[in-house]
Amino acid sequence: MVETTTRPNCAQITASDAARPVIEDQLDAALTGSSPRLASDIGREYAKACAEYYGADNRKYEEPGSVSDEEYDILDKKQADLYDEILNTPPTIESPADILVELMVCISDMRNSMGPAGLDLTDAMNNTGRLVRLLGLSAGIFGQDLDSLGADAFCVTPGETPDWVPYYEEYLVELAIEKKHAFRLTPQGLVEIYAQQGQGDAALLQKLDAIKPDTLRSVVQEMIITRGPAFGIPTRVEDLARREWWLSARAVKTPMRDTGPLRVIWADNHIDAELLQVCKDFCRVEKAWQDAINALAWDEGDEEINATIGVERDELAARLQKIPAKTEAGLKAKAAAYDVFMNGSWDVMLPEDSPEIERPLLATLIRDLVRKTAGAA
Repeated sequence: MVETTTRPNCAQITASDAARPVIEDQLDAALTGSSPRLASDIGREYAKACAEYYGADNRKYEEPGSVSDEEYDILDKKQADLYDEILNTPPTIESPADILVELMVCISDMRNSMGPAGLDLTDAMNNTGRLVRLLGLSAGIFGQDLDSLGADAFCVTPGETPDWVPYYEEYLVELAIEKKHAFRLTPQGLVEIYAQQGQGDAALLQKLDAIKPDTLRSVVQEMIITRGPAFGIPTRVEDLARREWWLSARAVKTPMRDTGPLRVIWADNHIDAELLQVCKDFCRVEKAWQDAINALAWDEGDEEINATIGVERDELAARLQKIPAKTEAGLKAKAAAYDVFMNGSWDVMLPEDSPEIERPLLATLIRDLVRKTAGAA
């Protein structure tokens, strides 16, 4: 992500450019049959559903027994589902009525997110993006040129990446927490991102990866300090050093249970990036080699396998041994590679006749672990 200290030049956009996403969405919908509904259609249904629900709610308390709990719950769910549909699935915008409904949704959501400290950051950012999208669609509907109306001056050009927006990094971290991710600040000041198995948001993680590591670390540190008084956390960044801290929806110093690492973001643009890739490749090739060997009949030789997969495995093992691990992620990757090689049953006490690959792999893992522990890595 490129940091900016002044307002950036917004991309130019014409009325035809603004209308193009609408046309493309309609073509895609026609081909896939998955078109979002018109905002005005959902709005009219929502108005009717709310009227029915509020009517039942009044009768329930003014005329006990006139509305069953089952009927009441059905009406409640109906209006709630419609609101969820229009709030979380950007609807199709084709007419002034659609525009009005979309504006009402944004106002309603912003009003619901108001609190003593102001607007909720994630809601405010989401609604800002929604309004900018609506701006572009409206320009196409009314045949207006946004640039001539001041889009560049206001810096609200549809389709522009929002990474220059104030608090954008905080917004991404807040959004990740809302989606049940957790951030671990290591004693060395590095940031790891965790989530329960299978629940990581790939698109969101990609955006977090684009943030400069130093910036992300500063954001996480400040958020830990801001939320920390209730948990006895220091109020200065320097006092967070040499200890482990967690930032999640539930707490800021207690690790989430049943979680696994999704991304590890380190200083200097992923120090161990090459090592992590080599370890990943080695695990893949090693598993393929083991599967091929296990598939052989008892009387078949392994010469062909060793001449192909075996050669690639040996080359990756040699590279793995030469690249020192400088982060916890690198150490974990080397340990995982060794574990795959030993098929989960390795022992640090090696016999003299250990395979040629096994001894160097374990040696490089132990060497890096000792160096890292001693702070020399």
